[in-house]
Amino acid sequence: MYRYANPITLLRLGNELLAEHLHAIAAPLKGYTRTLLHRTPDFELLALCWAPGAASAIHDHGESRCSVHVARGLLLADNYQVREDGSLQHDETLVLHSGAFDHRAEGRDVHRMRAIESSPAISLHLYRGPIDACRVYEEDGSSSVRRLRYDAILDIGIGRHLRHRELVADLR
Repeated sequence: MYRYANPITLLRLGNELLAEHLHAIAAPLKGYTRTLLHRTPDFELLALCWAPGAASAIHDHGESRCSVHVARGLLLADNYQVREDGSLQHDETLVLHSGAFDHRAEGRDVHRMRAIESSPAISLHLYRGPIDACRVYEEDGSSSVRRLRYDAILDIGIGRHLRHRELVADLR
């Protein structure tokens, strides 16, 4: 089992290595793609490529904690509260510029990510532990569990760099 410095260190390393491999990630014409960069039993690192105006569903992260780094472009994070009756209440919208970080707790930390209409974006998502499913919400508050998939898998060599740097701390 690996132990690493902290989520921001991993995201910065991922960003450095991703810059060398951007040509290998397909830019979507619409929507967004999820590319797996590295996975261990403790965490997974993904690159999400966003077409202009693309948005995720409103979702939580199950039992995973998520840290996001905007590598290119600008993203909006619409945050929601789940009321006692199960309905959703829009709480706030965060503007995440290139270089920004955002962190999500496990459980009922509910949000939607979206790219602005005029520009594509790339973000790195670090899930501690890996996320195979999440709860997806409709505007009316109804929800269902959705299995997640990768659009591609790209080895950017992060495992070799992590072992070489011998980063020591816990992600938890």
